Amino acid sequence: QAASQPRRDIYLGKGLAGNFWLSTTPDKPGSRSWGAFVPRIVSWVKLRPREGGPAFCWINTHFDAWNPHVRTRSAVALRDHVHQVAGAMPCVVTGDFNSNAGSTAYRALLAEQQPATASLHDVFRDAHAVPTGEEGTFHFFTGRRGGWRIDWILASTHYQTLSAEIDHTRGPHGYPSDHFLVTAVLRARAAQ
Repeated sequence: QAASQPRRDIYLGKGLAGNFWLSTTPDKPGSRSWGAFVPRIVSWVKLRPREGGPAFCWINTHFDAWNPHVRTRSAVALRDHVHQVAGAMPCVVTGDFNSNAGSTAYRALLAEQQPATASLHDVFRDAHAVPTGEEGTFHFFTGRRGGWRIDWILASTHYQTLSAEIDHTRGPHGYPSDHFLVTAVLRARAAQ
């Protein structure tokens, strides 16, 4: 297909992707609130698997790196927007949250929602119930595995976690990022 045309086998069509800003004015490009140093954006897209199955919403973000209050407010804003954007669709939320699992921002995102399908769960913690000292995802190009897991994959209750890992691979020219990748394999639960 021509580069100017969307891939219709994956993308569901016009109006089913967008952005909003983590602020009190989420529809205002470049807006920031709560003392954030720089604007932070959330991008989302609704996709349909090529091999069939239900469409789902993928949401990605990057929280403030300096202020825990801003991260908590961002988490509440994101949680509220997940339901607005995805509705009852299955949903996956990914990002660099700059917060550890157990932080106020983490707890705000994983708080039980109504309807229950709007609630999110941490797929890495599903796969690894007991935290270890090697879960750190920010390593600043050193390869250090300690520290906090600040990069998360969250999923709606539509999904069961089959596996989740932290990829510590170092390429021949170094690490591709100052964060380790978090990967997961999810399976859609049968409709109830």
